[in-house]
This record gives sequence, C-alpha cells and structure tokens, in this order.
Amino acid sequence: MPNIVKELVARIEERAKQIKSPPCKLYRTEAAAEAVAEEVALQLAQHFSRDPSKAHPARYVVVYIPSRERWAVGFDLTEVMGRRGNTGGYLGFAADKGFYTF
Repeated sequence: MPNIVKELVARIEERAKQIKSPPCKLYRTEAAAEAVAEEVALQLAQHFSRDPSKAHPARYVVVYIPSRERWAVGFDLTEVMGRRGNTGGYLGFAADKGFYTF
C-alpha cells in the first residue's frame, strides 16, 4: 500500500509548481490546520450521511508542505463514501472548500 502522506505532499508540491500559487488552503501552524480539519471533517461526513446528526468525522491527514513552509489537509473521501448509511452527495464538497481528497 502506498504512503498516502508522501503521495499527497508530492501532489500538492507538483501542482504548486505548475500554477505558481497554493493549490489548496495552507496553514502557518499544524495546530491551525488540525483545527480546521476537525471542523470540515464533520461537515464532510454530514454532507454524505443519511442521518447527519449521527455522522462521525471523516478521516484526514495534516501534512507539511516544505516548499511553502505551511501545513495542508487531505480528506479520505474513499473512506467516507464506503460507509454504511451514507447516501449520495457532491463529490467536490471538500475540494470546493480548498482541500485535497484521496
């Protein structure tokens, strides 16, 4: 199984080179990224849940982006979509908020 952290950092670094600007939201500290991730993880889970009041947060990773000296968040969309009791929803939910998904 591939190392999702290394892959995610590489994807963000490569995209940043192509467009010369941050390809996603970046945070100055790990704590700031973590705080935002916790909030959006619940929103993401609720978005796809048949019963949003019972949704538990989506899995995510907080990664350091060396070229920017900042932190980014990636959400495990595959895990969320595989949950029992989930229903359809907009797959770009997290991306529209400026986050990477895997």
